[in-house]
Amino acid sequence: MKKLESAIDELHKISDAAAGEGVLNSLHPLPKLLVTLIYIAIVVSVDKYRLHEVVYFAVYPIFMFSAGSLGFSLCLKRIKLILPLVCLVGIFDPLLNDDIILFMEMGVNAGIISMLVLMIKGILTVLASYILMVTTPMEKICAALSMLRIPKVIVTQVMLMHRYIMLLMQEARRVSNAYKLRAADQKGIHISAWGSLTGQMVLRSIDRAGEVYESMLLRGYNPETSFLTETMALKRRDVLMLITWTAVFILMKFLIR
Repeated sequence: MKKLESAIDELHKISDAAAGEGVLNSLHPLPKLLVTLIYIAIVVSVDKYRLHEVVYFAVYPIFMFSAGSLGFSLCLKRIKLILPLVCLVGIFDPLLNDDIILFMEMGVNAGIISMLVLMIKGILTVLASYILMVTTPMEKICAALSMLRIPKVIVTQVMLMHRYIMLLMQEARRVSNAYKLRAADQKGIHISAWGSLTGQMVLRSIDRAGEVYESMLLRGYNPETSFLTETMALKRRDVLMLITWTAVFILMKFLIR
């Protein structure tokens, strides 16, 4: 129960941070989205044995955390459940690849190098995604996706999924509270009640989602013209940010050897 409350609280804090007035928050969402996608694509493309090369790409999250005063320790706290999964991706490489390669003039197991590279890649891409999330509201990210001519059906699904995840978590909290009041002496939810409670939670969430959608329609929501049309104009600093970071990533990719 405490974990659910903590998760809901963290989602609210991330939404509040994204809607803040920091230096990075004031930038246009389109350049931020493009820079993030370009960064992720280039980091992922680094060869699995280029450990020194992938380490240099840490300059982007380090700079962004410093410029936006985002708080690195808070970031680690929020993504602590994701990082172990990311690191597990390459954990078996040393067992599957026992070749010996030359690294810093020493013979090193190739599997260890590829494992470290995969782990760093995963961590850097998660950090880049986190930076985008805490500096850009979901509405503006969807607006940027619309500007990139992503089909409106997909953009709408992304937006509504973001909203309904919070709704689903709130319904889970209500169901959990109701169960706890009826079984005060019981620790946790008994396994025999998992199926029925899950079904009730899903049904309640569907009903609530219908009410939310009807409210959106009453307020004039139209998937063709609503949040998908971002009217904020690109400024010189936005274009400069996009060009500068894209150039930095490309130079790092092709000049670091």
